[in-house]
Amino acid sequence: MINLIFIVPYEELRPLVEDVLREYKPDEEIISSIYVFKTWEIGGVSFPGDVIISRGFTAQLLKKQYPDLVCVPLKVSGYDIIHAVHKAMRTYQPRKIGFIGSYLMVYNIENLRGIFDIEILTYPVDDIDYIPAALDRARDDGCDCFIGGLSLMAGCGPRDRAVMIETGKAAIIQTLDEAVRLTLRTRIERNRAAGLHTIINHSRQGVVFIDEADTITAINETAARYLKADDRWIGHKGRDMLPFLSSFLEEVKRTGADLNNEIITVADQLLTIDFIPAVHEHHTVGIILFIQSVSRIQKDEALIRKKIHSRGLKAKYTFNDIICTSDVFGRALNQARQFSQVESPILISGESGTGKELLAQSIHNAGPRRDGPFVAINCAALPENLLESELFGYSEGAFTGALRGGKPGLFEMAHGGSIFLDEISEIPVSFQSKILRVLQENEVRRIGDDKVLSIDIRVITATNRDLRALVRAGLFRQDLLFRLDVLTVNIPPLRERPGDIINLFDRYIAEFSRKYHREIDPISGEAKTLLREHTWEGNVRELRNIAERICVLNPRDVIGAGMVREVLYNSPNVPARDPYGEEEPSEQEVLRALIEKYGGHKGKIAGHLGIDRSTLWRKLKKYQIKNL
Repeated sequence: MINLIFIVPYEELRPLVEDVLREYKPDEEIISSIYVFKTWEIGGVSFPGDVIISRGFTAQLLKKQYPDLVCVPLKVSGYDIIHAVHKAMRTYQPRKIGFIGSYLMVYNIENLRGIFDIEILTYPVDDIDYIPAALDRARDDGCDCFIGGLSLMAGCGPRDRAVMIETGKAAIIQTLDEAVRLTLRTRIERNRAAGLHTIINHSRQGVVFIDEADTITAINETAARYLKADDRWIGHKGRDMLPFLSSFLEEVKRTGADLNNEIITVADQLLTIDFIPAVHEHHTVGIILFIQSVSRIQKDEALIRKKIHSRGLKAKYTFNDIICTSDVFGRALNQARQFSQVESPILISGESGTGKELLAQSIHNAGPRRDGPFVAINCAALPENLLESELFGYSEGAFTGALRGGKPGLFEMAHGGSIFLDEISEIPVSFQSKILRVLQENEVRRIGDDKVLSIDIRVITATNRDLRALVRAGLFRQDLLFRLDVLTVNIPPLRERPGDIINLFDRYIAEFSRKYHREIDPISGEAKTLLREHTWEGNVRELRNIAERICVLNPRDVIGAGMVREVLYNSPNVPARDPYGEEEPSEQEVLRALIEKYGGHKGKIAGHLGIDRSTLWRKLKKYQIKNL
């Protein structure tokens, strides 16, 4: 929609304009207003609209007064001029005609001069105040009749013979076409300029444009803030306002190449600046500066890492998820809560299945890094060649099969949070020195890359083995142990905290009852006694497996002693004496029987026992069973 203001110099022109507007059917809808004003009446009048159409000197004056509006002069057609000349010749039979008016009007008569049999002299003026002087010149030149607009008629004396040019219908239509076309084009350009202005001023980068004459022509709010500048810089020389950047600007002019990541200190701020040549038709027409604050980059990086890692690298458990009634475990938890508030490395020791990762997640969620990522890796689950790429990451092309763009390692992904290295004792001695260097320097380098990345992480490790004994045996570096063993939490085995067994069992029964849609009543007293007397070599993990097995197999609502005996006796981890009176086979005998049953398949054996493969490996090593 176009809001069009039409200003006519005399009332007689209004009906013609109204008729044209009624018949005019452009593609764009038009809302029009018609005003009658003479040039000298325009001052101080406000015209809210998109485009103003007016004649002659009024158009020139409006263009000066309203530079933000589209001002289109009402056309004076050749027919209008011919009609005025013929009228003057018919009415006054002049010897010589003086044509006085705006430059645009005079230009049109110049094109028509040759078709008349009378001499016509032209006197262009650019201001209404110059009309009297133009009339004097015309009289001196022998002009005895004058042609022009309403302003000329107002300037003529009582004895002057003058004819006013009247605007015809064709001229109005032609002017409307131009006004609509010009308004739409101006609107597009203004929208584009507004969009560009918004982009530049809302950019988180500072932007400065210096043209080929070394003049600052644009500077956005961010750049002004970084450089302690303002709009008054615009129009000044870049070398005067930014003398500390002169050498960089000269280098870009000389080479025509980008200059990236230059570090500059301005007003105690560390800034990074890119100098990019602006090129048009193979010619450098200026230089664009893109400016960023180093501290802002670091904050953004931390936020981005936080958002990325929150999708999957987040600790789920807290201290509230840990069941504890025993004093020995309570003391360990109190210690862990204290340790969670500091940044020192923590070593969690305990048998397999005691819940070391649960405790590590709780420590992370209780500490100052709770909003950062929590990255966990089982060091025994990966061979050495994969362990390095998982922990340190790799760059593109580092090896055959490397992902395009490379891949960040777990240390890098844990930046701003915690990394949990479970079963740290299983890291090969040859690789331990690399872990030690990362922990000492707080830096990591991807495989195949020459860049070193600084990392800020809290290290939590866990082991089910005696690391000091491994140091004495030459299987663990002493300096790495000292780096990790700053704060130590020991999780007691489940058999040393019998008061927690039934509480844990009830929780797991409730969990699996929901999962398998069972409604199971509380466990009987005799069944509780059986559970408390069990040795629980697999600790909490084993207890959880037993609870799930009972929920799956129990055909009744009540968990009785018979069901517990049935489930426990199908497991090798049962009391030394069977309540039915039969002596339980030894662990070594059970292992050998399972090896024969499953053909030496470690995964099936570990699954049958309810333990992980690393625990199975240690048991086989303990009994020197080597035929797998």
